[in-house]
Amino acid sequence: MVFKNAILMAAASSALLLQACSASEPADGAASESAAAPESSASAPASGSAGFEPGASLAFEWSANGFEQLPSQYKWTGSGKRDDVFQPNFSLSVPETDDVIWSSSCEADGRVMTQLYFAAPKTMKNGRATFRFETDTSTRTLEYQVKHNPSGQYEGFDLVQTVDDPMFADMQSGAWAYVQIGEGSGAIKQRI
Repeated sequence: MVFKNAILMAAASSALLLQACSASEPADGAASESAAAPESSASAPASGSAGFEPGASLAFEWSANGFEQLPSQYKWTGSGKRDDVFQPNFSLSVPETDDVIWSSSCEADGRVMTQLYFAAPKTMKNGRATFRFETDTSTRTLEYQVKHNPSGQYEGFDLVQTVDDPMFADMQSGAWAYVQIGEGSGAIKQRI
């Protein structure tokens, strides 16, 4: 029941974030707009088929080999503000601590910046790694190239997405998410 409530919170938070990223800031007067073009284009999924090939599913791999499972104290939370500024966001963290593993927020150009706070896999090359995402209801595994970000409070990976990225729809429909950063036996694997 705890996990079902956590997933429902994640679905509601992600839906509100995506709606807010597509909309303007509620303003006392006029809404602010950014005329600047994005410096980098959104990372579209590198692959994803209409169905799983045998042995290609992260969920199947989890059931066969096991992934590390995120402890139940991690909760999905969301807000319309960050640092007293309008910036819709949602994150997966231990409440009232700095222990965050996932953070998604609106960027000025209407895109979504997702930061994944996982250790660098052994297979990372040139500051980049493959990020794979799937839920228990997915019909495909989504694959992205993510950029390693060693600076800041935590080491992690950055992914810039559009608000209509299929990952968000998958997040809203699934009860469990399976994520993998890197490839092979050195990959970081998590069941959320």
